[in-house]
Parts: sequence; structure tokens; C-alpha cells
Amino acid sequence: MDFFYETKEFFKSVFQWWVIIAPWEQAVRVRLGKTVTPIGCGVCIKIPFIDRIYKQPIRLRTLSVPNQSLMTSDKKLVILSGSLSYKVVDLLKLYQTLHDPKGVIIQRVQGIVSKCVVATALEDLSPQGIMDVVNEELSLEQYGLCGSDFFLTGFAHVKALRVITGELSSGDNDYFTGIDTTSSVN
Repeated sequence: MDFFYETKEFFKSVFQWWVIIAPWEQAVRVRLGKTVTPIGCGVCIKIPFIDRIYKQPIRLRTLSVPNQSLMTSDKKLVILSGSLSYKVVDLLKLYQTLHDPKGVIIQRVQGIVSKCVVATALEDLSPQGIMDVVNEELSLEQYGLCGSDFFLTGFAHVKALRVITGELSSGDNDYFTGIDTTSSVN
């Protein structure tokens, strides 16, 4: 039964002559692999085997920037994480410039944060300062995106870290001791 349903869905998608683009989406049409045309919302005619339609939601998105463990200029360990909000404004430019927007944005944010933290002493480092630097330096307009609003979701200074190596005695299962994460973002 699944075979017949899958076959029906395949032929339906292959021979469908129209695509509906919702108001919160943008689309581009690629004709014969050469001509690329942006398409607005509504019903769009698609010629089977000639046209390929790529749709993308243009609503606000939020990416989680994973934890980073960085050393400040005075050799203090800082662990931080964040989030970034952005929105697609020009789908054609996005498809022409980036293959993996999420990956590129996360890598750029982590690079800016890393550059900021490594060049600053712990006493001069503040969560608001890091957020301001990222929001000033990150430019997503060149990729057809806007609204790069970065905010930290976690910020901690690790005061002491001791790693126990070798074999553990019975009952001793603490690998990391002395971790103090008293600084945090409210």
C-alpha cells in the first residue's frame, strides 16, 4: 500500500504545474539550471522538468550559538553562549552567497566573540560589551539577511579547574573539582 501512495505522490510532485508561495515566504525559480528569478507570494506556474522552485520562510529566526571556552588576555577562563536573531530579506542574494546560512552565521559570531574576549582582560570584560561588539561588527546584509541581534544566554568565569588524572579510587567519581561559576547573565 505504501508503494502505491509513494508512487502517486512522486508523480503528483513531478507533474504539478503550480506552486503556492505563502505571504511569509519568498521563492526563487531556476529555469534550466541557468536563469534565476525571484518570485513573490501567490500562485506560481512551474514547468515540470524545466523549472525548480526553492521556497524559504522569511520570518524572524533565532539561532543558538554553542558554548565557547575562551581565555582572556590575562589568562582567565571564560565560558559563554548566546543566541542570534535574524530574518531573510533577499532570498536571491542568500542563495547566491551562502550554502549553509546557519553554520556561517554561528562561525562568524563565534569568531567575533573570540576576538573580543582574547583581546580583553577579565576585569574589563562585560556581557553587555561582548553583545555590543558582536552587534556592531556582524554584518549580514551582504547575504540578504537583516536583524542581527546577538545576546548572551550564558556567561561564566571559571576561577579554578583541576583535572584528576590516572585511575580513580572506589567512590571517587569527581573528575572536575573547584569549578566556581558565580558570574552569570541575568
